[in-house]
Amino acid sequence: MHHLFFRTCGPYSLAFTFLSEFYDKEHRDKIVLYAGGFSSFAFVLQPLVAYFLIPMDINFQFFNGYLIIDNWRVFLITCSVMVFLAAFLVYTMDESPKFLMAVGRHKEALNVFRKIYSQNTGNPPESYPINVLRSAISEEQSLKSMPSITISKFIRKGWIQIKPFFLQPYLTPSSLTFLLLFMTMLTLNTFRLRLPNMYATIIAAKGDHSLSVCESRTSTNVTYTAACRGTLALVNPEIYIKSMIVGSAVFSMFWVAIYITKYMDKNYLYIIFSILGGLSISIFPWTNGIVTLSLSAIYVAIMNINTTLVISIMASAVPTTLRGMAVNMVIMFGRIGVVFGNLIIPVLDRISCELPYMTLAMFNFSGFLVILILMRLKKKKPKIISAP
Repeated sequence: MHHLFFRTCGPYSLAFTFLSEFYDKEHRDKIVLYAGGFSSFAFVLQPLVAYFLIPMDINFQFFNGYLIIDNWRVFLITCSVMVFLAAFLVYTMDESPKFLMAVGRHKEALNVFRKIYSQNTGNPPESYPINVLRSAISEEQSLKSMPSITISKFIRKGWIQIKPFFLQPYLTPSSLTFLLLFMTMLTLNTFRLRLPNMYATIIAAKGDHSLSVCESRTSTNVTYTAACRGTLALVNPEIYIKSMIVGSAVFSMFWVAIYITKYMDKNYLYIIFSILGGLSISIFPWTNGIVTLSLSAIYVAIMNINTTLVISIMASAVPTTLRGMAVNMVIMFGRIGVVFGNLIIPVLDRISCELPYMTLAMFNFSGFLVILILMRLKKKKPKIISAP
């Protein structure tokens, strides 16, 4: 199963769902964090690739200059290779045997078990000691539940899959988890996407490291002019280096978090990181120099971990047949949070430089309150948010 970790950068929700299906509840949280840890390496790899590719003098012209491939396009093409690689690897994957058994497809599940057994032991698949699988749904019932698919039936079937999340016992915990990832991804990506421009502004302050983040924006010493090659503006390489430092912090702290989860429940870890994130982003506008870089690295790292923790909470909250849809839906609400954050933060930024950071801190502390409510629900009604 080791090759699954390298697919996480492609179909994000699929990878988390698929990995959680192959592990029991005791190990599920840790394996989702492992997947997040491996995918976080992209935070290091992407600026590293940009550092070497974008400054290169690349200019290929085709069809009399109608199609131009320059350094930026080569960088984007290089990044897109991982998407196609992920699509190919997903095509080669077998369905989770746990899901196959849950829907009554026992023969397919048995074949997957035999394949896993053969890969793990080196023995032929035929020597797998189990010959028959049974579950609550028979093979005949499974075949009857697979009619020909039309567009209307496809939409109706999709609604049937989504409907349980809008009904009890899943409505309350699911809604709170959706809200939790909405706020977590809003704070993470809104701040992370602002970093390159913020670093460029600080660098343009003519080396005055005494200026805070907000002072560097209003300083009369800021005269940012990008170097150019032809019609292309070249980004200061120091921005890529700072981005790699932030990415390295994300990658490193994921493994620290994985170690901590051996001794601490993921809900308490989320609470600690939410408080730490809220405090760090609150003082961020008034920092300068190495403190600014350190706080930005810490904040992006812990909010990335919190994002993975929420996905892990959702994966553990529902049974196998709903898990794939649950993870997709919670990530969808997280993406909505990203869009919402990038719409409101620029508006707040025009009012005051400090206001966007205070707003992000508010969302961090709100996430702390939401996770407390979820924990209380879990104590009162454990069957609602526990996976079989």
